[in-house]
Amino acid sequence: MLKEKEQLEKIIKLLKNSYEILNDESCKNLQLLKKIAEDKRQIATEAIQQNNELSKLDGVGSKTWRALWEAARQYSITEAYKSEDFPKTDGAKCVLCHQDLDEEAQKRLLNFEKFVKSTLEKDALTAEKALKDAIEMLPAKPTAESIEESLQLAGLDIDEWKTKIEEEWNTIAAKSDKIKNVTSTEEIKGLSISTVISELENISMEKETIAKQFEKDAKEFDRKKAKNDLLELEAKEWASSQKDAILSEFERVKKIKQYDNWKTFVSTRGISTKASEISKMIITNEYIRRFNYELEMLGAKKIKVKLEKTRVREGVVNHKVKLQDSVTSVPIVDVLSEGEQRIIALAAFLADVTGKVESTPFIFDDPISSLDQDFEEKTIERLVQLAENRQVIVFTHRLSFLGIINDKANALEQVHIRTEPWGSGEVGEIPLFAKKPDKALKSLQNERLVRAKKIYLQRGSEEYYPLAKAICSDFRILLERIVEFYLLADVVQRHRRAINTMGKIEKLAKVTSKDCELIDAYMTKYSVYEHSQSSELPSEIPTPEELDSDINKILSWYEEFKSRI
Repeated sequence: MLKEKEQLEKIIKLLKNSYEILNDESCKNLQLLKKIAEDKRQIATEAIQQNNELSKLDGVGSKTWRALWEAARQYSITEAYKSEDFPKTDGAKCVLCHQDLDEEAQKRLLNFEKFVKSTLEKDALTAEKALKDAIEMLPAKPTAESIEESLQLAGLDIDEWKTKIEEEWNTIAAKSDKIKNVTSTEEIKGLSISTVISELENISMEKETIAKQFEKDAKEFDRKKAKNDLLELEAKEWASSQKDAILSEFERVKKIKQYDNWKTFVSTRGISTKASEISKMIITNEYIRRFNYELEMLGAKKIKVKLEKTRVREGVVNHKVKLQDSVTSVPIVDVLSEGEQRIIALAAFLADVTGKVESTPFIFDDPISSLDQDFEEKTIERLVQLAENRQVIVFTHRLSFLGIINDKANALEQVHIRTEPWGSGEVGEIPLFAKKPDKALKSLQNERLVRAKKIYLQRGSEEYYPLAKAICSDFRILLERIVEFYLLADVVQRHRRAINTMGKIEKLAKVTSKDCELIDAYMTKYSVYEHSQSSELPSEIPTPEELDSDINKILSWYEEFKSRI
Protein backbone atom coordinates (compact mmCIF):
# COMPACT_ATOMS: atom_id res chain seq x y z
CA MET A 1 0.00 0.00 0.00
CA LEU A 2 2.89 2.37 0.80
CA LYS A 3 4.44 1.69 -2.59
CA GLU A 4 1.13 2.53 -4.28
CA LYS A 5 1.00 5.77 -2.31
CA GLU A 6 4.56 6.65 -3.33
CA GLN A 7 3.71 6.09 -7.00
CA LEU A 8 0.52 8.15 -6.64
CA GLU A 9 2.54 10.98 -5.10
CA LYS A 10 4.84 10.89 -8.14
CA ILE A 11 1.83 11.31 -10.48
CA ILE A 12 0.51 14.23 -8.37
CA LYS A 13 3.93 15.89 -8.19
CA LEU A 14 4.45 15.61 -11.94
CA LEU A 15 1.06 17.19 -12.67
CA LYS A 16 1.57 19.95 -10.07
CA ASN A 17 5.01 20.80 -11.43
CA SER A 18 3.59 20.98 -14.95
CA TYR A 19 0.81 23.35 -13.83
CA GLU A 20 3.34 25.45 -11.93
CA ILE A 21 5.50 25.77 -15.05
CA LEU A 22 2.41 26.87 -17.00
CA ASN A 23 0.97 29.39 -14.50
CA ASP A 24 0.42 33.07 -15.25
CA GLU A 25 3.79 34.17 -13.95
CA SER A 26 5.67 31.55 -16.00
CA CYS A 27 3.79 32.52 -19.16
CA LYS A 28 4.63 36.19 -18.58
CA ASN A 29 8.29 35.34 -18.00
CA LEU A 30 8.42 33.30 -21.22
CA GLN A 31 6.80 36.12 -23.21
CA LEU A 32 9.32 38.51 -21.65
CA LEU A 33 12.21 36.23 -22.70
CA LYS A 34 10.81 36.12 -26.24
CA LYS A 35 10.57 39.91 -26.38
CA ILE A 36 14.09 40.36 -24.98
CA ALA A 37 15.52 37.88 -27.52
CA GLU A 38 13.69 39.53 -30.43
CA ASP A 39 14.70 43.03 -29.31
CA LYS A 40 18.37 42.15 -28.83
CA ARG A 41 18.49 40.34 -32.17
CA GLN A 42 16.88 43.34 -33.89
CA ILE A 43 19.36 45.69 -32.21
CA ALA A 44 22.30 43.51 -33.28
CA THR A 45 21.02 43.27 -36.87
CA GLU A 46 20.36 46.99 -37.11
CA ALA A 47 23.80 47.68 -35.67
CA ILE A 48 25.65 45.79 -38.36
CA GLN A 49 23.44 47.25 -41.07
CA GLN A 50 24.11 50.76 -39.78
CA ASN A 51 27.80 50.31 -39.05
CA ASN A 52 28.57 48.38 -42.22
CA GLU A 53 27.59 50.56 -45.13
CA LEU A 54 29.51 48.23 -47.43
CA SER A 55 26.92 45.40 -47.14
CA LYS A 56 25.54 44.53 -50.54
CA LEU A 57 22.82 42.05 -49.51
CA ASP A 58 20.00 41.82 -47.00
CA GLY A 59 19.99 39.36 -44.09
CA VAL A 60 23.41 40.17 -42.65
CA GLY A 61 23.34 39.12 -38.99
CA SER A 62 20.58 36.53 -39.43
CA LYS A 63 20.90 32.91 -38.24
CA THR A 64 21.61 31.70 -41.78
CA TRP A 65 24.24 34.39 -42.29
CA ARG A 66 25.92 33.60 -38.95
CA ALA A 67 26.01 29.86 -39.77
CA LEU A 68 27.66 30.67 -43.12
CA TRP A 69 30.19 32.96 -41.41
CA GLU A 70 31.17 30.31 -38.84
CA ALA A 71 31.56 27.70 -41.60
CA ALA A 72 33.82 30.08 -43.51
CA ARG A 73 35.85 30.65 -40.32
CA GLN A 74 36.31 26.89 -39.79
CA TYR A 75 37.40 26.32 -43.39
CA SER A 76 39.85 29.25 -43.24
CA ILE A 77 41.69 28.26 -40.04
CA THR A 78 41.80 24.51 -40.75
CA GLU A 79 42.30 24.35 -44.52
CA ALA A 80 42.82 27.57 -46.49
CA TYR A 81 44.93 29.69 -44.11
CA LYS A 82 46.08 27.46 -41.28
CA SER A 83 47.41 29.19 -38.16
CA GLU A 84 46.20 32.58 -39.51
CA ASP A 85 43.64 34.81 -37.78
CA PHE A 86 40.25 34.94 -39.40
CA PRO A 87 39.44 36.67 -41.62
CA LYS A 88 42.71 36.63 -43.59
CA THR A 89 42.68 39.79 -45.78
CA ASP A 90 46.20 40.80 -46.73
CA GLY A 91 47.13 39.10 -49.99
CA ALA A 92 44.34 36.56 -49.51
CA LYS A 93 41.38 35.26 -51.47
CA CYS A 94 37.78 34.99 -50.37
CA VAL A 95 37.32 31.57 -48.73
CA LEU A 96 33.84 31.27 -50.24
CA CYS A 97 34.29 32.39 -53.88
CA HIS A 98 38.14 32.14 -54.03
CA GLN A 99 38.43 35.57 -55.74
CA ASP A 100 41.01 38.20 -54.81
CA LEU A 101 39.90 40.55 -52.04
CA ASP A 102 39.93 44.21 -53.00
CA GLU A 103 40.14 46.97 -50.38
CA GLU A 104 36.36 47.27 -50.07
CA ALA A 105 35.93 43.49 -49.60
CA GLN A 106 38.71 43.41 -46.99
CA LYS A 107 37.04 46.20 -45.04
CA ARG A 108 33.65 44.46 -45.28
CA LEU A 109 35.06 41.17 -43.90
CA LEU A 110 36.80 42.91 -41.01
CA ASN A 111 33.57 44.77 -40.15
CA PHE A 112 31.63 41.48 -40.21
CA GLU A 113 34.10 39.85 -37.82
CA LYS A 114 34.00 42.89 -35.55
CA PHE A 115 30.20 42.57 -35.45
CA VAL A 116 30.30 38.83 -34.64
CA LYS A 117 32.62 39.51 -31.70
CA SER A 118 30.68 42.55 -30.56
CA THR A 119 28.75 42.80 -27.27
CA LEU A 120 25.45 43.27 -29.11
CA GLU A 121 25.80 39.92 -30.90
CA LYS A 122 26.80 38.16 -27.68
CA ASP A 123 23.82 39.67 -25.88
CA ALA A 124 21.50 38.50 -28.66
CA LEU A 125 22.89 34.96 -28.52
CA THR A 126 22.62 34.88 -24.71
CA ALA A 127 18.98 36.02 -24.85
CA GLU A 128 18.15 33.47 -27.55
CA LYS A 129 19.75 30.68 -25.51
CA ALA A 130 17.79 31.70 -22.40
CA LEU A 131 14.58 31.55 -24.46
CA LYS A 132 15.49 28.14 -25.89
CA ASP A 133 16.27 26.74 -22.42
CA ALA A 134 12.93 28.03 -21.08
CA ILE A 135 11.01 26.44 -23.97
CA GLU A 136 12.78 23.11 -23.42
CA MET A 137 11.61 23.17 -19.78
CA LEU A 138 7.95 23.20 -20.84
CA PRO A 139 6.24 19.92 -19.88
CA ALA A 140 5.58 17.23 -22.50
CA LYS A 141 2.80 14.63 -22.47
CA PRO A 142 3.90 11.12 -21.39
CA THR A 143 3.08 8.15 -23.62
CA ALA A 144 -0.16 6.23 -23.15
CA GLU A 145 1.87 3.19 -22.06
CA SER A 146 3.72 5.09 -19.33
CA ILE A 147 0.46 6.62 -18.07
CA GLU A 148 -1.15 3.18 -17.89
CA GLU A 149 1.91 1.71 -16.16
CA SER A 150 2.03 4.47 -13.53
CA LEU A 151 -1.70 4.06 -12.80
CA GLN A 152 -1.26 0.33 -12.41
CA LEU A 153 1.67 0.81 -9.98
CA ALA A 154 -0.40 3.33 -8.04
CA GLY A 155 -3.23 0.80 -7.66
CA LEU A 156 -5.74 2.96 -9.53
CA ASP A 157 -8.47 1.59 -11.78
CA ILE A 158 -7.13 2.08 -15.32
CA ASP A 159 -10.56 2.21 -16.97
CA GLU A 160 -11.63 4.98 -14.58
CA TRP A 161 -8.48 7.10 -14.41
CA LYS A 162 -6.68 6.69 -17.73
CA THR A 163 -9.03 9.01 -19.63
CA LYS A 164 -8.94 11.64 -16.85
CA ILE A 165 -5.14 11.69 -16.67
CA GLU A 166 -4.80 11.78 -20.47
CA GLU A 167 -7.21 14.74 -20.62
CA GLU A 168 -5.07 16.53 -18.01
CA TRP A 169 -1.94 15.95 -20.09
CA ASN A 170 -3.72 16.94 -23.29
CA THR A 171 -4.61 20.29 -21.64
CA ILE A 172 -1.01 20.73 -20.44
CA ALA A 173 0.45 19.77 -23.84
CA ALA A 174 -1.91 22.13 -25.69
CA LYS A 175 -0.92 24.98 -23.41
CA SER A 176 2.78 24.18 -23.89
CA ASP A 177 2.38 24.19 -27.68
CA LYS A 178 0.51 27.48 -27.57
CA ILE A 179 3.20 29.07 -25.40
CA LYS A 180 5.92 27.88 -27.78
CA ASN A 181 4.20 29.52 -30.76
CA VAL A 182 2.82 32.66 -29.11
CA THR A 183 4.27 36.00 -30.21
CA SER A 184 6.00 38.30 -27.77
CA THR A 185 3.13 40.78 -28.01
CA GLU A 186 0.28 38.32 -27.64
CA GLU A 187 -1.10 37.92 -24.14
CA ILE A 188 -1.59 34.36 -22.85
CA LYS A 189 -2.88 33.22 -19.48
CA GLY A 190 -1.55 30.29 -17.49
CA LEU A 191 -3.34 27.14 -16.33
CA SER A 192 -5.12 26.73 -13.01
CA ILE A 193 -4.78 23.48 -11.07
CA SER A 194 -7.69 21.15 -11.85
CA THR A 195 -9.91 19.21 -9.48
CA VAL A 196 -8.33 15.94 -10.65
CA ILE A 197 -5.25 16.65 -8.55
CA SER A 198 -7.46 17.19 -5.47
CA GLU A 199 -9.13 13.82 -6.12
CA LEU A 200 -5.75 12.14 -6.39
CA GLU A 201 -4.55 13.79 -3.17
CA ASN A 202 -7.64 12.48 -1.34
CA ILE A 203 -6.94 8.96 -2.60
CA SER A 204 -3.30 9.32 -1.49
CA MET A 205 -4.41 10.27 2.02
CA GLU A 206 -6.75 7.26 2.13
CA LYS A 207 -3.93 4.93 1.10
CA GLU A 208 -1.69 6.39 3.78
CA THR A 209 -4.39 5.80 6.43
CA ILE A 210 -4.88 2.18 5.29
CA ALA A 211 -1.10 1.60 5.23
CA LYS A 212 -0.72 2.84 8.79
CA GLN A 213 -3.55 0.56 9.93
CA PHE A 214 -1.87 -2.39 8.17
CA GLU A 215 1.38 -1.57 9.92
CA LYS A 216 -0.34 -1.39 13.29
CA ASP A 217 -2.14 -4.71 12.72
CA ALA A 218 1.10 -6.35 11.64
CA LYS A 219 2.83 -5.38 14.89
CA GLU A 220 0.02 -6.87 17.00
CA PHE A 221 -0.24 -10.06 14.91
CA ASP A 222 1.67 -13.21 16.01
CA ARG A 223 2.58 -14.50 12.58
CA LYS A 224 4.58 -17.50 13.73
CA LYS A 225 1.76 -18.85 15.93
CA ALA A 226 -0.83 -18.26 13.23
CA LYS A 227 1.30 -20.08 10.70
CA ASN A 228 1.74 -23.10 12.98
CA ASP A 229 -2.00 -23.17 13.72
CA LEU A 230 -2.74 -23.04 10.00
CA LEU A 231 -0.35 -25.92 9.24
CA GLU A 232 -1.89 -28.04 11.98
CA LEU A 233 -5.43 -27.39 10.75
CA GLU A 234 -4.44 -28.16 7.16
CA ALA A 235 -2.79 -31.41 8.29
CA LYS A 236 -5.91 -32.46 10.17
CA GLU A 237 -8.11 -31.56 7.23
CA TRP A 238 -5.95 -33.57 4.85
CA ALA A 239 -5.75 -36.60 7.17
CA SER A 240 -9.53 -36.56 7.59
CA SER A 241 -10.11 -36.52 3.84
CA GLN A 242 -7.52 -39.28 3.25
CA LYS A 243 -8.56 -41.63 6.03
CA ASP A 244 -9.23 -44.64 3.77
CA ALA A 245 -6.01 -44.12 1.81
CA ILE A 246 -3.95 -43.86 5.01
CA LEU A 247 -5.38 -47.11 6.39
CA SER A 248 -4.77 -48.79 3.05
CA GLU A 249 -1.15 -47.59 2.98
CA PHE A 250 -0.67 -48.84 6.52
CA GLU A 251 -1.77 -52.34 5.46
CA ARG A 252 0.48 -52.14 2.37
CA VAL A 253 3.55 -51.27 4.45
CA LYS A 254 2.80 -54.20 6.78
CA LYS A 255 2.69 -56.57 3.79
CA ILE A 256 5.97 -55.17 2.39
CA LYS A 257 7.68 -55.81 5.69
CA GLN A 258 6.30 -59.35 5.72
CA TYR A 259 7.50 -59.85 2.11
CA ASP A 260 10.99 -58.61 3.02
CA ASN A 261 11.14 -61.24 5.74
CA TRP A 262 10.19 -63.94 3.21
CA LYS A 263 13.01 -62.85 0.86
CA THR A 264 15.61 -63.73 3.46
CA PHE A 265 14.62 -67.38 2.99
CA VAL A 266 15.01 -67.26 -0.79
CA SER A 267 18.42 -67.62 -2.52
CA THR A 268 19.17 -65.44 -5.57
CA ARG A 269 21.43 -68.05 -7.17
CA GLY A 270 18.70 -69.50 -9.32
CA ILE A 271 17.56 -66.06 -10.43
CA SER A 272 21.12 -65.08 -11.35
CA THR A 273 21.68 -68.28 -13.32
CA LYS A 274 18.50 -67.81 -15.31
CA ALA A 275 19.31 -64.11 -15.86
CA SER A 276 22.72 -65.11 -17.22
CA GLU A 277 21.13 -67.48 -19.72
CA ILE A 278 18.56 -64.93 -20.85
CA SER A 279 21.20 -62.18 -21.04
CA LYS A 280 23.46 -64.34 -23.21
CA MET A 281 20.65 -65.15 -25.61
CA ILE A 282 18.92 -61.78 -25.79
CA ILE A 283 21.12 -59.03 -24.36
CA THR A 284 24.82 -59.84 -24.23
CA ASN A 285 25.39 -60.93 -27.84
CA GLU A 286 23.42 -57.98 -29.23
CA TYR A 287 25.26 -55.54 -26.98
CA ILE A 288 28.64 -56.95 -28.05
CA ARG A 289 27.58 -56.63 -31.71
CA ARG A 290 26.67 -52.97 -31.18
CA PHE A 291 29.99 -52.40 -29.36
CA ASN A 292 31.99 -53.86 -32.25
CA TYR A 293 29.91 -51.79 -34.71
CA GLU A 294 30.63 -48.57 -32.78
CA LEU A 295 34.36 -49.41 -32.71
CA GLU A 296 34.29 -49.72 -36.48
CA MET A 297 32.28 -46.49 -36.97
CA LEU A 298 34.73 -44.63 -34.71
CA GLY A 299 37.74 -45.87 -36.67
CA ALA A 300 39.01 -48.01 -33.76
CA LYS A 301 38.76 -51.41 -35.39
CA LYS A 302 42.53 -51.71 -35.36
CA ILE A 303 42.48 -51.68 -31.54
CA LYS A 304 42.35 -55.38 -30.68
CA VAL A 305 39.91 -55.47 -27.82
CA LYS A 306 36.80 -57.47 -27.06
CA LEU A 307 33.85 -57.14 -24.72
CA GLU A 308 33.22 -60.10 -22.41
CA LYS A 309 30.59 -60.95 -19.85
CA THR A 310 32.26 -61.39 -16.48
CA ARG A 311 29.65 -62.57 -13.99
CA VAL A 312 26.05 -62.22 -12.98
CA ARG A 313 25.29 -60.96 -9.52
CA GLU A 314 21.75 -60.83 -8.27
CA GLY A 315 20.44 -60.92 -11.82
CA VAL A 316 22.69 -58.05 -13.06
CA VAL A 317 25.08 -58.89 -15.94
CA ASN A 318 28.51 -57.21 -15.83
CA HIS A 319 30.95 -56.79 -18.73
CA LYS A 320 34.56 -55.72 -19.12
CA VAL A 321 36.90 -54.87 -22.00
CA LYS A 322 39.88 -57.19 -22.58
CA LEU A 323 42.73 -57.38 -25.06
CA GLN A 324 42.21 -59.94 -27.80
CA ASP A 325 44.60 -62.93 -27.95
CA SER A 326 46.50 -61.68 -24.89
CA VAL A 327 48.40 -64.24 -22.84
CA THR A 328 49.12 -61.80 -20.03
CA SER A 329 46.93 -60.42 -17.31
CA VAL A 330 48.20 -56.85 -17.66
CA PRO A 331 45.32 -54.37 -17.08
CA ILE A 332 44.10 -52.81 -20.29
CA VAL A 333 44.61 -49.27 -18.91
CA ASP A 334 48.37 -50.01 -18.76
CA VAL A 335 48.48 -50.92 -22.46
CA LEU A 336 46.21 -48.51 -24.32
CA SER A 337 46.89 -44.79 -24.71
CA GLU A 338 44.59 -42.20 -23.18
CA GLY A 339 43.03 -41.52 -26.60
CA GLU A 340 42.44 -45.24 -27.25
CA GLN A 341 40.85 -45.67 -23.83
CA ARG A 342 38.57 -42.69 -24.52
CA ILE A 343 37.46 -44.02 -27.93
CA ILE A 344 36.69 -47.49 -26.44
CA ALA A 345 34.71 -45.90 -23.59
CA LEU A 346 32.79 -43.83 -26.15
CA ALA A 347 32.02 -46.98 -28.19
CA ALA A 348 30.74 -48.79 -25.08
CA PHE A 349 28.59 -45.82 -24.14
CA LEU A 350 27.06 -45.53 -27.63
CA ALA A 351 26.47 -49.28 -27.77
CA ASP A 352 24.52 -49.03 -24.53
CA VAL A 353 22.33 -46.01 -25.31
CA THR A 354 21.63 -46.82 -28.97
CA GLY A 355 20.15 -50.13 -27.86
CA LYS A 356 17.39 -48.37 -25.95
CA VAL A 357 13.99 -47.68 -27.47
CA GLU A 358 13.96 -44.00 -26.44
CA SER A 359 15.76 -41.51 -28.70
CA THR A 360 17.23 -39.60 -25.79
CA PRO A 361 19.40 -36.54 -26.48
CA PHE A 362 23.21 -36.77 -26.27
CA ILE A 363 25.30 -34.15 -24.48
CA PHE A 364 29.08 -34.26 -25.05
CA ASP A 365 31.73 -32.09 -23.39
CA ASP A 366 34.76 -32.05 -25.72
CA PRO A 367 34.28 -35.65 -26.89
CA ILE A 368 37.46 -35.46 -29.02
CA SER A 369 39.82 -34.57 -26.15
CA SER A 370 43.04 -36.65 -26.29
CA LEU A 371 42.09 -38.10 -29.72
CA ASP A 372 44.36 -38.05 -32.76
CA GLN A 373 43.21 -36.63 -36.12
CA ASP A 374 41.76 -39.92 -37.44
CA PHE A 375 39.73 -40.64 -34.30
CA GLU A 376 38.66 -37.00 -34.20
CA GLU A 377 37.15 -37.05 -37.71
CA LYS A 378 35.51 -40.46 -37.21
CA THR A 379 33.97 -39.30 -33.92
CA ILE A 380 32.53 -36.20 -35.58
CA GLU A 381 31.11 -38.29 -38.45
CA ARG A 382 29.42 -40.57 -35.92
CA LEU A 383 27.93 -37.60 -34.03
CA VAL A 384 26.55 -36.23 -37.30
CA GLN A 385 24.93 -39.63 -38.00
CA LEU A 386 23.40 -39.74 -34.51
CA ALA A 387 21.97 -36.24 -35.03
CA GLU A 388 19.77 -37.58 -37.84
CA ASN A 389 17.30 -39.09 -35.34
CA ARG A 390 18.08 -37.47 -32.01
CA GLN A 391 19.34 -34.22 -30.55
CA VAL A 392 23.10 -33.96 -30.10
CA ILE A 393 24.50 -31.14 -27.93
CA VAL A 394 28.26 -30.57 -27.93
CA PHE A 395 30.38 -28.22 -25.81
CA THR A 396 33.85 -27.52 -27.20
CA HIS A 397 36.65 -24.95 -27.09
CA ARG A 398 38.57 -26.41 -30.05
CA LEU A 399 38.48 -24.60 -33.39
CA SER A 400 39.46 -27.80 -35.20
CA PHE A 401 36.33 -29.51 -33.93
CA LEU A 402 34.09 -26.65 -35.05
CA GLY A 403 35.78 -26.49 -38.45
CA ILE A 404 35.38 -30.23 -39.12
CA ILE A 405 31.79 -30.48 -37.85
CA ASN A 406 30.72 -27.52 -40.01
CA ASP A 407 32.40 -29.22 -42.96
CA LYS A 408 30.65 -32.55 -42.41
CA ALA A 409 27.24 -31.47 -41.09
CA ASN A 410 24.36 -29.69 -42.77
CA ALA A 411 24.54 -26.03 -41.72
CA LEU A 412 20.72 -25.77 -41.61
CA GLU A 413 20.56 -28.51 -38.97
CA GLN A 414 23.14 -26.90 -36.68
CA VAL A 415 22.26 -24.62 -33.78
CA HIS A 416 25.12 -22.69 -32.20
CA ILE A 417 24.89 -21.63 -28.55
CA ARG A 418 26.98 -18.76 -27.21
CA THR A 419 27.86 -18.03 -23.59
CA GLU A 420 26.34 -14.88 -22.08
CA PRO A 421 27.60 -12.92 -19.03
CA TRP A 422 24.51 -13.79 -17.03
CA GLY A 423 25.62 -17.43 -17.03
CA SER A 424 23.18 -19.12 -19.40
CA GLY A 425 23.63 -20.00 -23.05
CA GLU A 426 21.70 -18.28 -25.79
CA VAL A 427 21.01 -19.43 -29.34
CA GLY A 428 23.14 -17.33 -31.67
CA GLU A 429 24.43 -17.12 -35.18
CA ILE A 430 27.17 -19.39 -36.50
CA PRO A 431 30.51 -17.77 -35.57
CA LEU A 432 32.00 -15.55 -38.24
CA PHE A 433 34.89 -17.91 -38.94
CA ALA A 434 32.46 -20.80 -39.49
CA LYS A 435 30.30 -19.04 -42.11
CA LYS A 436 30.81 -18.98 -45.86
CA PRO A 437 33.07 -15.96 -46.45
CA ASP A 438 30.79 -14.14 -48.94
CA LYS A 439 27.78 -14.46 -46.61
CA ALA A 440 29.88 -13.42 -43.64
CA LEU A 441 31.14 -10.35 -45.55
CA LYS A 442 27.57 -9.30 -46.42
CA SER A 443 26.54 -9.78 -42.80
CA LEU A 444 29.54 -7.72 -41.68
CA GLN A 445 28.64 -4.96 -44.18
CA ASN A 446 24.86 -4.86 -43.78
CA GLU A 447 24.63 -5.30 -40.02
CA ARG A 448 27.72 -4.45 -37.99
CA LEU A 449 29.08 -1.75 -40.33
CA VAL A 450 25.64 -0.09 -40.48
CA ARG A 451 25.51 0.02 -36.67
CA ALA A 452 29.09 1.32 -36.49
CA LYS A 453 28.36 4.03 -39.06
CA LYS A 454 25.37 5.19 -37.01
CA ILE A 455 27.56 5.40 -33.89
CA TYR A 456 30.20 7.30 -35.91
CA LEU A 457 27.71 9.91 -37.10
CA GLN A 458 25.86 10.30 -33.80
CA ARG A 459 28.58 9.88 -31.14
CA GLY A 460 31.86 10.47 -32.95
CA SER A 461 35.18 8.74 -33.55
CA GLU A 462 35.92 7.70 -29.97
CA GLU A 463 32.95 5.32 -29.67
CA TYR A 464 33.28 4.33 -33.32
CA TYR A 465 36.92 3.21 -32.87
CA PRO A 466 36.44 -0.18 -31.03
CA LEU A 467 33.55 -1.18 -33.34
CA ALA A 468 35.53 -0.34 -36.49
CA LYS A 469 38.67 -2.06 -35.20
CA ALA A 470 36.70 -5.26 -34.56
CA ILE A 471 35.21 -5.04 -38.08
CA CYS A 472 38.72 -4.57 -39.56
CA SER A 473 39.99 -7.58 -37.60
CA ASP A 474 37.08 -9.78 -38.76
CA PHE A 475 37.52 -8.48 -42.34
CA ARG A 476 41.14 -9.66 -42.17
CA ILE A 477 40.03 -13.09 -40.92
CA LEU A 478 37.46 -13.36 -43.72
CA LEU A 479 40.13 -12.48 -46.29
CA GLU A 480 42.03 -15.55 -45.07
CA ARG A 481 38.87 -17.63 -45.41
CA ILE A 482 38.38 -16.27 -48.95
CA VAL A 483 41.86 -17.50 -49.82
CA GLU A 484 40.93 -20.96 -48.48
CA PHE A 485 37.40 -21.27 -49.88
CA TYR A 486 37.57 -19.41 -53.20
CA LEU A 487 41.08 -18.55 -54.31
CA LEU A 488 42.36 -22.04 -53.41
CA ALA A 489 38.94 -23.63 -54.19
CA ASP A 490 38.70 -25.34 -50.76
CA VAL A 491 41.47 -27.74 -51.73
CA VAL A 492 43.16 -27.15 -48.38
CA GLN A 493 41.93 -25.63 -45.11
CA ARG A 494 43.40 -24.89 -41.75
CA HIS A 495 42.31 -27.31 -39.03
CA ARG A 496 41.52 -29.89 -41.74
CA ARG A 497 43.90 -32.71 -42.43
CA ALA A 498 42.40 -33.88 -45.71
CA ILE A 499 43.26 -32.35 -49.12
CA ASN A 500 40.16 -32.28 -51.35
CA THR A 501 40.91 -32.29 -55.08
CA MET A 502 37.90 -33.98 -56.67
CA GLY A 503 36.07 -31.42 -58.85
CA LYS A 504 38.09 -28.58 -57.29
CA ILE A 505 41.73 -28.56 -58.34
CA GLU A 506 40.96 -27.38 -61.89
CA LYS A 507 39.51 -24.20 -60.38
CA LEU A 508 43.03 -23.17 -59.38
CA ALA A 509 43.68 -22.45 -63.08
CA LYS A 510 41.41 -19.40 -62.77
CA VAL A 511 43.84 -17.64 -60.40
CA THR A 512 45.75 -14.72 -61.98
CA SER A 513 48.53 -12.51 -60.70
CA LYS A 514 46.01 -9.65 -60.37
CA ASP A 515 43.94 -11.80 -58.02
CA CYS A 516 47.01 -12.41 -55.89
CA GLU A 517 47.93 -8.73 -55.90
CA LEU A 518 44.39 -7.74 -54.85
CA ILE A 519 44.24 -10.22 -51.98
CA ASP A 520 47.80 -9.40 -50.92
CA ALA A 521 47.05 -5.67 -50.90
CA TYR A 522 44.03 -6.02 -48.65
CA MET A 523 45.72 -8.61 -46.41
CA THR A 524 48.58 -6.13 -45.93
CA LYS A 525 46.25 -3.17 -45.38
CA TYR A 526 44.21 -4.89 -42.68
CA SER A 527 47.01 -6.86 -41.02
CA VAL A 528 47.80 -3.78 -38.92
CA TYR A 529 44.60 -4.41 -36.96
CA GLU A 530 45.70 -7.93 -36.03
CA HIS A 531 49.30 -7.08 -35.07
CA SER A 532 50.72 -4.30 -32.92
CA GLN A 533 52.31 -1.38 -34.77
CA SER A 534 55.04 1.14 -34.01
CA SER A 535 53.84 4.15 -32.01
CA GLU A 536 55.66 6.35 -34.53
CA LEU A 537 53.52 5.04 -37.36
CA PRO A 538 50.02 4.69 -35.87
CA SER A 539 47.40 3.17 -38.14
CA GLU A 540 44.22 5.18 -38.57
CA ILE A 541 40.90 3.37 -38.39
CA PRO A 542 39.14 3.52 -41.81
CA THR A 543 35.94 5.53 -42.08
CA PRO A 544 32.64 3.68 -42.61
CA GLU A 545 32.69 4.72 -46.27
CA GLU A 546 36.20 3.31 -46.75
CA LEU A 547 35.30 0.03 -45.07
CA ASP A 548 32.13 -0.24 -47.13
CA SER A 549 34.11 0.42 -50.32
CA ASP A 550 36.76 -2.22 -49.47
CA ILE A 551 34.15 -4.87 -48.68
CA ASN A 552 32.30 -4.06 -51.92
CA LYS A 553 35.54 -4.46 -53.89
CA ILE A 554 36.18 -7.91 -52.41
CA LEU A 555 32.54 -8.97 -53.03
CA SER A 556 32.69 -7.66 -56.60
CA TRP A 557 35.95 -9.51 -57.15
CA TYR A 558 34.37 -12.70 -55.82
CA GLU A 559 31.34 -12.42 -58.14
CA GLU A 560 33.66 -11.87 -61.12
CA PHE A 561 36.02 -14.66 -60.01
CA LYS A 562 33.11 -17.07 -59.51
CA SER A 563 31.79 -16.43 -63.04
CA ARG A 564 35.11 -17.13 -64.75
CA ILE A 565 35.25 -20.14 -67.03
